[in-house]
Amino acid sequence: MRTASYTSQFERDLRLMQRRSKDIEKLKATLTALINELRTCLPLHIFGGLMTRRLISSGSTFEAQIGYSRAVVDGDWVFVSGTTGFDYTTMSISDSLLEQTEQCLENIESALRQADSSLQDVVRVTYVLPNGSDFEQCWPVLRKYFGEVRPAAMMISAGLADPRIKIEIEVTARKRS
Repeated sequence: MRTASYTSQFERDLRLMQRRSKDIEKLKATLTALINELRTCLPLHIFGGLMTRRLISSGSTFEAQIGYSRAVVDGDWVFVSGTTGFDYTTMSISDSLLEQTEQCLENIESALRQADSSLQDVVRVTYVLPNGSDFEQCWPVLRKYFGEVRPAAMMISAGLADPRIKIEIEVTARKRS
């Protein structure tokens, strides 16, 4: 008799554990769905490393044509693509190197704002000019934007995609906590 009682109790406990296991699986699925939904509507830093990345667009037609983003936010990091002096609202570009430099930095500043960051968060900057000897002309404008920030920097002399482009600037920023 005692064996039947133990067997009966064992079977009840087993059924209870199976139900609880199913409940736990349902709960895990519900929590996973909730986290995925929250990822789409909350800032990245709330999740730390859970959310992989967010894409930022300037509205430039080049982004869709070429297949890139103006910036990518990954956790606290913001990677801003090489940015030219095109005014994307008018799709025009000045002939002046200094005006292009200003417009580059305004375009970058706009992308950083969309990423909840700013020029103050820039830790690395790369300048690309077709004519390296023109770089010194840019220094006053660069000092205006980065004089206090003083990020790590590099200047490269290389051909650019359009002969009207006199400078392209790329930055990496890390959002401050």
